[in-house]
Amino acid sequence: SLGHWSLSTKFAFKRLTSKKHSLDSSVEAQKESVARAPVEDLSQSVTQPIRRRSVQDKNLVTYSLKDVASHDESQDCWIIIKEKVYDVSTFAEQHPGGTVIDTYFGRDATDVFSTFHASTTWKLLQEFYIGDLVREEPTLELLKDYRELRALFLREQLFKSSKSYYLIKTLTNVAIVATSISIISLYKSYWAVMLSA
Repeated sequence: SLGHWSLSTKFAFKRLTSKKHSLDSSVEAQKESVARAPVEDLSQSVTQPIRRRSVQDKNLVTYSLKDVASHDESQDCWIIIKEKVYDVSTFAEQHPGGTVIDTYFGRDATDVFSTFHASTTWKLLQEFYIGDLVREEPTLELLKDYRELRALFLREQLFKSSKSYYLIKTLTNVAIVATSISIISLYKSYWAVMLSA
């Protein structure tokens, strides 16, 4: 319900601003049951790097934001996801989400990717990986806050919908329609019709 959502949101914001509770929360998150593991994995995917490159890796290639921005055409398109650069030129036409991917050619798509893709999709990125991003300027504070807040919401399972809530709402609407039809069919007066509306 709306009241529950408001209280949950206030609670989440309060938890996010409390450093001590954030540490406690991360310890609690590690101790969660196996049933919550998929949600925890997804919340980690928002804030943790996909894979760490070894310093000894001789093939380590780095790109700047300017380099990535120059690859923004449909036949030559790169995107950034979590400080990693991916060449999606061969995949863009086959993207299951359609042409929406085009709007992020040459740009950072981390937050959009995290929002609209399941945790299993992260594994598919590896075949398109071409190098790491080197940022000349730090990530915006607003963006960092958004990512932390989203990770917290995932840990708290605030994005999970309540099936019983929607079942009750559907049954309530069916009951209202059934009552209106019954009143109209049983009492064919003007007031019965107005009452059933």
